This record gives sequence, structure tokens and C-alpha cells, in this order.
Amino acid sequence: MGYRIAKKLQACQGLKFHCVEISAAAIERLGSSNIATVPLQDALHFAQIVILAVPDAKAADVAREICDQVERPLLIVCLDPAAAYAGVLPEKPSISYFVCHPCHPMLFDPEITPEVADDFHGGRAIQDIVCALHLGGEEDFQNGVGVAQIMFAPVRHCYRISVKQMAMLEPALVETVSATLLSAIRELQQAVVEHGVPESVVRSFLLGHLRLELGIIFEFAGIPFSDGAKLAIQNAKERLLRTGWKQEVLREASIRETADLIVGRSSSTKSSQH
Repeated sequence: MGYRIAKKLQACQGLKFHCVEISAAAIERLGSSNIATVPLQDALHFAQIVILAVPDAKAADVAREICDQVERPLLIVCLDPAAAYAGVLPEKPSISYFVCHPCHPMLFDPEITPEVADDFHGGRAIQDIVCALHLGGEEDFQNGVGVAQIMFAPVRHCYRISVKQMAMLEPALVETVSATLLSAIRELQQAVVEHGVPESVVRSFLLGHLRLELGIIFEFAGIPFSDGAKLAIQNAKERLLRTGWKQEVLREASIRETADLIVGRSSSTKSSQH
């Protein structure tokens, strides 16, 4: 992610930026694109905005290192809501925090033509982004939006929401539920293969039906499920999903537990802080 962002910043004329990196392989990769790296202290000497393109579990440590070295106003941009929502980011009067995240190019988007098809958003296909101000003022938010639009370009819509609302989107909606259920589908795909159905057949049948079913469920296909499919879905929901699962997933304590897990904050750590 840091490499993608660096490439975007590099392409923005008139923008001065420095990259801080500790991985030898990453430094070499940046160098191959004529992007130099500098020590953190040198980068902070002039920086007005710092982008934390680091693992969620390291965000608080890196932010703390930055706060210890900077006394003037500084905006820190986080690429995920977990650290902000978990409350692990260090607070300092001169430090503001802005959180943003890409929505990624949508399925069934008529603006994403074959010429710009981009499954993992390498910068060709248009996408929306979500943004939230964690700590700071309106000017901080606007500055954060400006950077986010460069990082995730081309951007169609920039949606302003709260950090709490962003945490309902990720991890709750797209990781706790969506990614989990999709990984279960992948596991069942392999189980069907192990039961003797040829792998090429399973893959073709599953991926084709996934496309169709997503189109039906999200109302892009213009057709309903068959009566038999509706019965199978209802029967499976009653067997596979617990009553009240949606309320449980969106319960604040559940989302916070997942955020704590993502940032590496254990229950013992939380207990020692109270």
C-alpha cells in the first residue's frame, strides 16, 4: 500500500514528499521507481502531513514516535479506522488525525470499462472513498481529503462519515461478515473437490454462480432467484446463521473487540490500562 501511495504522490506535480521505510526490499523497490527514502527525523523536519502506510498493529507505535519528535501542528493520516476506533493512537494538542479508506472499484459499475478494468485498484478504475476526522478541526479534514483524493485517484465520491461508522463498514461489514463468509465458500469449494468433483468444473460452476447471485442479491441482474433457490436460502439461513447475528456483529463491543484484535491490543493490555 505504501508503494502504491508513493507512486501516486510522485505523479502529482508540485507536491513535495519523502518516504520513510525500514524494509530493505521495500527500499529497493522504491528506488527502482526513483523514489528515495529518508530517516523519520529528516522527513518530520518539514512535514505538514504524515501518512501511516503501516500495519494496523504498528500504527500506534509509529504515531507515538512521531508525536515524541514533533511539537508543531501536524496532521497524521491513517488508512484504516481500527487504531482510531480502538483508542490506541497517542493524543497531543498539536496532533490531528484523519482516517480514510478506499471503497475499491465496484462490481457491475458501468463506468469501469474493459480499458480500465482493475480488480485490485492499481489506479486505473474509478472508485469512491470514505473519510473521517478523528481529532482536529475542519481545516484538517479538508487537508486530509485533498491527500486522500491523490492517494486513491481516480476518485468519484468522497463520503464523510464518523470513525465509528467506518468501523461498522470495516471490520464489521466487509471483514467480520463478507470476507468470513467468502472464505467459507472457498473452503467448501475445496471440500467439493475432495469429494471427487473435478476442480475445473467446481471453479467454473462456482465463480459463474457467484457472479449471477451477486447480481441478483444486489439488484443488478434484473431477475429474481428461482423458487427452489429461495427455499434453499431460507432453509440454510436457519441452520447456518444464529438468530440475532446482525445485531451481534454491529454491537459496539463486538466491533471494538475486533478492532482491538487487529491493532494487537490484548485483553490483558486493556485490563492493565483501566
